[in-house]
Amino acid sequence: STKVCLAVGVLFAAASLAWMVFLPRVVEHYLRAVTGFDIRVSVLKADPFTGRVVVEGLTAKNPPSYPTDEFVELRALRADVNIFSCFFSERIVINELDVDTAKIALVRQHDGKSNAGDFMAAFSRGAPAGTGAVPVSRKPRKYLIRKLHIRLEELYVAGYTGMATDKKVFKLNIDQTYNDVTDPRQLLVPSVVRT
Repeated sequence: STKVCLAVGVLFAAASLAWMVFLPRVVEHYLRAVTGFDIRVSVLKADPFTGRVVVEGLTAKNPPSYPTDEFVELRALRADVNIFSCFFSERIVINELDVDTAKIALVRQHDGKSNAGDFMAAFSRGAPAGTGAVPVSRKPRKYLIRKLHIRLEELYVAGYTGMATDKKVFKLNIDQTYNDVTDPRQLLVPSVVRT
Protein backbone atom coordinates (compact mmCIF):
# COMPACT_ATOMS: atom_id res chain seq x y z
CA SER A 1 0.00 0.00 0.00
CA THR A 2 2.80 2.42 0.89
CA LYS A 3 4.77 1.36 -2.19
CA VAL A 4 1.75 1.96 -4.42
CA CYS A 5 1.22 5.45 -2.98
CA LEU A 6 4.92 6.21 -3.41
CA ALA A 7 4.86 4.96 -7.02
CA VAL A 8 1.77 7.06 -7.81
CA GLY A 9 3.43 10.09 -6.19
CA VAL A 10 6.61 9.60 -8.23
CA LEU A 11 4.58 9.19 -11.46
CA PHE A 12 2.58 12.32 -10.68
CA ALA A 13 5.78 14.28 -9.95
CA ALA A 14 7.39 13.03 -13.18
CA ALA A 15 4.30 13.95 -15.21
CA SER A 16 4.22 17.42 -13.64
CA LEU A 17 7.90 17.97 -14.37
CA ALA A 18 7.49 16.81 -17.97
CA TRP A 19 4.48 19.16 -18.37
CA MET A 20 6.53 22.15 -17.12
CA VAL A 21 9.61 21.32 -19.21
CA PHE A 22 8.03 20.31 -22.51
CA LEU A 23 4.93 22.52 -22.71
CA PRO A 24 6.76 25.70 -23.87
CA ARG A 25 8.62 23.79 -26.61
CA VAL A 26 5.47 22.02 -27.81
CA VAL A 27 3.57 25.32 -27.99
CA GLU A 28 6.46 27.06 -29.79
CA HIS A 29 6.68 24.24 -32.34
CA TYR A 30 2.93 24.24 -32.96
CA LEU A 31 2.70 28.03 -33.35
CA ARG A 32 5.68 28.08 -35.74
CA ALA A 33 4.10 25.30 -37.81
CA VAL A 34 0.71 27.04 -37.98
CA THR A 35 1.89 30.61 -38.59
CA GLY A 36 5.32 30.43 -40.21
CA PHE A 37 6.52 33.04 -37.69
CA ASP A 38 9.50 32.34 -35.41
CA ILE A 39 7.87 32.24 -31.98
CA ARG A 40 9.83 31.85 -28.74
CA VAL A 41 8.55 31.63 -25.17
CA SER A 42 10.79 32.01 -22.11
CA VAL A 43 8.18 30.88 -19.55
CA LEU A 44 4.88 29.11 -20.06
CA LYS A 45 2.88 27.77 -17.15
CA ALA A 46 -0.61 26.37 -17.58
CA ASP A 47 -2.55 24.69 -14.81
CA PRO A 48 -5.31 22.59 -16.38
CA PHE A 49 -7.08 22.25 -13.03
CA THR A 50 -7.32 25.93 -12.05
CA GLY A 51 -7.25 27.53 -15.51
CA ARG A 52 -4.32 29.79 -14.65
CA VAL A 53 -1.95 30.56 -17.52
CA VAL A 54 1.30 32.53 -17.35
CA VAL A 55 3.37 33.41 -20.41
CA GLU A 56 6.55 35.46 -20.09
CA GLY A 57 9.08 36.58 -22.68
CA LEU A 58 7.12 35.70 -25.81
CA THR A 59 8.61 37.01 -29.03
CA ALA A 60 7.31 36.54 -32.55
CA LYS A 61 9.62 37.31 -35.46
CA ASN A 62 8.50 37.74 -39.05
CA PRO A 63 9.15 35.05 -41.67
CA PRO A 64 12.27 35.56 -43.85
CA SER A 65 10.15 37.03 -46.68
CA TYR A 66 9.76 40.25 -44.63
CA PRO A 67 12.42 42.99 -44.73
CA THR A 68 12.61 43.14 -40.92
CA ASP A 69 12.22 40.38 -38.36
CA GLU A 70 10.48 42.48 -35.66
CA PHE A 71 6.83 41.68 -34.96
CA VAL A 72 5.72 41.18 -31.31
CA GLU A 73 7.53 41.42 -28.01
CA LEU A 74 5.25 40.36 -25.17
CA ARG A 75 6.64 40.82 -21.67
CA ALA A 76 3.91 38.85 -19.91
CA LEU A 77 0.42 37.46 -20.24
CA ARG A 78 -1.52 36.22 -17.24
CA ALA A 79 -4.94 34.64 -17.53
CA ASP A 80 -7.50 33.07 -15.25
CA VAL A 81 -9.72 30.95 -17.50
CA ASN A 82 -12.99 29.38 -16.38
CA ILE A 83 -12.16 25.77 -17.33
CA PHE A 84 -15.79 24.61 -17.29
CA SER A 85 -16.75 27.22 -19.90
CA CYS A 86 -14.25 25.67 -22.32
CA PHE A 87 -16.02 22.33 -22.22
CA PHE A 88 -19.63 23.00 -21.29
CA SER A 89 -20.48 26.31 -22.92
CA GLU A 90 -20.54 27.91 -26.34
CA ARG A 91 -18.72 30.87 -24.80
CA ILE A 92 -15.26 30.79 -23.23
CA VAL A 93 -15.14 32.83 -20.03
CA ILE A 94 -11.87 34.42 -18.98
CA ASN A 95 -12.20 35.88 -15.52
CA GLU A 96 -9.05 37.98 -15.76
CA LEU A 97 -6.57 38.64 -18.58
CA ASP A 98 -3.50 40.83 -18.16
CA VAL A 99 -1.43 41.54 -21.31
CA ASP A 100 1.85 43.46 -21.03
CA THR A 101 3.34 44.16 -24.48
CA ALA A 102 6.61 46.01 -24.98
CA LYS A 103 6.36 46.36 -28.76
CA ILE A 104 4.28 45.54 -31.81
CA ALA A 105 5.80 46.10 -35.25
CA LEU A 106 3.36 46.30 -38.16
CA VAL A 107 5.09 45.80 -41.49
CA ARG A 108 3.47 46.21 -44.92
CA GLN A 109 5.35 44.79 -47.92
CA HIS A 110 5.45 46.06 -51.49
CA ASP A 111 2.74 43.54 -52.49
CA GLY A 112 0.37 45.01 -49.88
CA LYS A 113 0.58 42.03 -47.49
CA SER A 114 1.20 42.77 -43.83
CA ASN A 115 2.72 40.67 -41.06
CA ALA A 116 -0.36 41.15 -38.87
CA GLY A 117 -2.64 40.06 -41.72
CA ASP A 118 -0.54 36.99 -42.47
CA PHE A 119 -0.42 36.06 -38.77
CA MET A 120 -4.21 36.30 -38.34
CA ALA A 121 -4.86 34.48 -41.63
CA ALA A 122 -2.70 31.59 -40.43
CA PHE A 123 -5.09 30.97 -37.55
CA SER A 124 -8.16 31.14 -39.77
CA ARG A 125 -6.66 28.39 -41.98
CA GLY A 126 -6.80 26.08 -38.98
CA ALA A 127 -4.20 23.51 -40.10
CA PRO A 128 -0.43 23.71 -39.79
CA ALA A 129 1.26 24.83 -43.00
CA GLY A 130 2.91 22.07 -44.98
CA THR A 131 1.23 19.20 -43.11
CA GLY A 132 -1.29 18.33 -45.80
CA ALA A 133 -4.05 18.45 -43.18
CA VAL A 134 -7.38 19.73 -44.38
CA PRO A 135 -8.45 22.86 -42.49
CA VAL A 136 -11.65 22.48 -40.54
CA SER A 137 -14.19 25.23 -41.10
CA ARG A 138 -15.83 26.20 -37.84
CA LYS A 139 -17.52 29.14 -36.26
CA PRO A 140 -15.33 31.29 -34.04
CA ARG A 141 -16.07 30.67 -30.36
CA LYS A 142 -17.73 33.44 -28.45
CA TYR A 143 -15.90 34.74 -25.42
CA LEU A 144 -16.29 36.93 -22.38
CA ILE A 145 -13.33 38.55 -20.67
CA ARG A 146 -14.62 39.80 -17.35
CA LYS A 147 -11.54 41.97 -16.65
CA LEU A 148 -8.95 42.83 -19.31
CA HIS A 149 -5.84 44.88 -18.56
CA ILE A 150 -3.72 45.92 -21.55
CA ARG A 151 -0.33 47.60 -21.52
CA LEU A 152 1.32 48.51 -24.84
CA GLU A 153 4.46 50.59 -24.78
CA GLU A 154 5.47 50.99 -28.42
CA LEU A 155 3.96 50.58 -31.89
CA TYR A 156 6.33 50.44 -34.85
CA VAL A 157 4.80 50.88 -38.33
CA ALA A 158 6.86 50.29 -41.46
CA GLY A 159 5.70 50.48 -45.07
CA TYR A 160 7.88 48.93 -47.75
CA THR A 161 5.29 49.64 -50.44
CA GLY A 162 6.95 52.36 -52.54
CA MET A 163 10.36 53.53 -53.61
CA ALA A 164 11.16 54.81 -50.12
CA THR A 165 10.58 53.00 -46.84
CA ASP A 166 8.21 54.75 -44.46
CA LYS A 167 8.99 53.97 -40.80
CA LYS A 168 7.36 55.46 -37.72
CA VAL A 169 7.62 54.67 -34.03
CA PHE A 170 4.77 55.61 -31.72
CA LYS A 171 5.37 55.63 -27.97
CA LEU A 172 1.80 54.81 -26.93
CA ASN A 173 2.26 53.85 -23.28
CA ILE A 174 -1.26 52.45 -23.19
CA ASP A 175 -2.37 51.22 -19.78
CA GLN A 176 -6.10 50.48 -19.89
CA THR A 177 -8.52 48.22 -18.07
CA TYR A 178 -11.79 46.99 -19.59
CA ASN A 179 -14.67 45.01 -18.16
CA ASP A 180 -16.96 42.45 -19.82
CA VAL A 181 -15.23 42.37 -23.22
CA THR A 182 -16.98 40.27 -25.86
CA ASP A 183 -15.75 42.02 -29.03
CA PRO A 184 -12.39 43.60 -29.95
CA ARG A 185 -14.21 46.74 -31.08
CA GLN A 186 -14.87 47.50 -27.41
CA LEU A 187 -11.16 48.31 -27.08
CA LEU A 188 -11.30 51.08 -29.68
CA VAL A 189 -12.22 54.00 -27.48
CA PRO A 190 -10.79 57.52 -27.87
CA SER A 191 -9.05 57.48 -24.48
CA VAL A 192 -6.81 54.60 -25.56
CA VAL A 193 -4.75 56.47 -28.14
CA ARG A 194 -2.51 59.12 -26.61
CA THR A 195 0.20 61.13 -28.30
